[in-house]
Amino acid sequence: MTARDNSRLKKFPISGLRLLTIFRTGDEIHLEVIEGFPADAVIVRHYYDRDAHNYFLVIQSETFDPVKEGEPVPWGTVIIRHATPSKENEKEKNEDGKTGAPETKAPTGEAQANVSAES
Repeated sequence: MTARDNSRLKKFPISGLRLLTIFRTGDEIHLEVIEGFPADAVIVRHYYDRDAHNYFLVIQSETFDPVKEGEPVPWGTVIIRHATPSKENEKEKNEDGKTGAPETKAPTGEAQANVSAES
């Protein structure tokens, strides 16, 4: 096993309101991740900033550029959009004996958490 480079970090904000939307009981949502975390991503820190009203995940990945000591951790970007379930997914659900989602279209559009780097 090779040692991970702990200087390869990015931080990602997550809106508390977004979390309420995603995890509301009884809601069925379908999201497509356009740009997300790398496959080797590891959460090395998480915290809540009361002033920003955001949660933050600090992610380490070998695909990120190293951060020099004393410099702020750069912001990462995650882009998601609401998506409708594909017919193949609905068919699989129904074949498994589970009830498929109702035939309604989810709102479309993109939400992007892309903020300029700290000074």
